Amino acid sequence: MIPTPLTSLLIFLASMLTTSYTQSEPTTISDNEATLKLNIYTLSFIKNNEYFGPIVEGHTLGGYQLHPFLSYIPSENVTAKLGLFTRRYWAEEKLLSYIMPTFTLQYQKQAAKFLIGNIKGESAHQLIAPFYDWERTLKVRPETGLQMRYMNQHTFLDIWLDWLTSLDKSKNLPEEFVAGLSVEQQVGQISSLNLKIPLQTMLYHLGGQGIAVKDFSLLLGTIGVRINLQLSKSKFLQNIGLANYYVTSQYVKNINRPFKLGHAFFSQVTCQTTWFTVQGSYWNGYGFSSENLGHPLYQSIALSNKQITYQEEHRHLILLHIKSQYLLTNQLKFILHIDPYYDINHHLVEHEAGFYVIYKPCFNLAH
Repeated sequence: MIPTPLTSLLIFLASMLTTSYTQSEPTTISDNEATLKLNIYTLSFIKNNEYFGPIVEGHTLGGYQLHPFLSYIPSENVTAKLGLFTRRYWAEEKLLSYIMPTFTLQYQKQAAKFLIGNIKGESAHQLIAPFYDWERTLKVRPETGLQMRYMNQHTFLDIWLDWLTSLDKSKNLPEEFVAGLSVEQQVGQISSLNLKIPLQTMLYHLGGQGIAVKDFSLLLGTIGVRINLQLSKSKFLQNIGLANYYVTSQYVKNINRPFKLGHAFFSQVTCQTTWFTVQGSYWNGYGFSSENLGHPLYQSIALSNKQITYQEEHRHLILLHIKSQYLLTNQLKFILHIDPYYDINHHLVEHEAGFYVIYKPCFNLAH
């Protein structure tokens, strides 16, 4: 059976495309108006997690990603991308740890975009850290599925389906996917002060018919309030933000998890300066789980191969995120993250840190 979030997404996309088609005739594009570009995305990284508690084990990741792809733009509304994503961790014997072809077909109508194939994932969903762990960017393959995005000055909307694994009855392998909705709407503005309401929900599903693996689903949801004060860009302190979220998680169907229903209060204060960004967070959670989609620190359970290795119902944390970013050119960027935290229940101080180099050259092949 197709889940309700996926059905809703397909109906919405179909209505958008049908409306666009009936309102205007297709535009004829001559050959000399088409554009072909070669894009090369590279990410070199080193990330060290100095964790010694039972919830998250410490580890170090170092390596690089290389993603060359061709971008063909036959009209202002349509873009096709074809490429090859590769990843290699340092000191591995294999030449490449992971390799996969990528393909994206994008249709854009004013502020709305529809993508099929490889979609805009990771931080593009604008999810809070308990829902998305940025380290997944270094370990999993690019997101693949369907996506509809709408962005203007006051509204951000992202609806997506990320298909993780396919059902294989011969090997008793289940299907996995994530369906999500991320919305942020500006509801008020006074001079340089604006008020926004973010709403985020995700469905994680594992299962499939005809296999012995017990199927289950996990629902995640949050609603919050964000206040931003934009200061003068000529000053050292440029932006101050305050955000408060109520967060929930709930397992659907019987599953071997100690906490079927979780909830939390999540608060953040962000200060953006000309040199760096500092963000302080407070987390007070009971029985929350994201099945390792979000940062494991926020969870009340520790998971390894989808099995529980440790549980702690109340997680009470104070976290600090320091980010420094330097643009050498429009194509070359250096990023440094330092993320210490304090576990209030256990009087424990730990941290993680990472250094990233992103280089994205682009070459015009035909116009």
